[in-house]
Amino acid sequence: FNYPKNHFTFFQGMLTPKDVSEIISTPPALRAEFLSGISYNRTLFTWLYGYVMFEGEVFYAYHYGQKGQYFGEYIGMAMMRLPAKTYNKYVHLTAAVGDGVSYTEEIFKYENRRDRRSSHWTNYLAIETAMHFLNTPYTIVLRLHHRSSAYGLILNGNTDSNFYCLGLRLSF
Repeated sequence: FNYPKNHFTFFQGMLTPKDVSEIISTPPALRAEFLSGISYNRTLFTWLYGYVMFEGEVFYAYHYGQKGQYFGEYIGMAMMRLPAKTYNKYVHLTAAVGDGVSYTEEIFKYENRRDRRSSHWTNYLAIETAMHFLNTPYTIVLRLHHRSSAYGLILNGNTDSNFYCLGLRLSF
């Protein structure tokens, strides 16, 4: 499978009040806070004969919702992608994890719910699975969009937010 090197992804996401540790083990819960975004992703190099791909990504997200807070978010991150499975001649699955930094134009009020120590700058974590349709430029993407203090590594506090995101990726 020859994975394309350049990608634009259009995302739509919804906030979940769950902690990262609860997301996999419990049913989804959603809150009327949203994000819409676009990202540019590029495969920088491969390892182990192309089975592990290392990528760079820049991402802009616009946050909006019922609390009347509207602001932009800028993200830069490195990702590692693994091919999961080619089921047939039409579909190829991959899994990826990314880590980087996130900057918001406003401090997200939801992130201040525990100790009021959120910041414009936080750690960003992405956990993603993607279903690429072979012989087309299209990929369906499911991503967990996670901003946090990284257990005090980025800022002194306990702050986080998580969004379930669905995206359409165009590759070239």
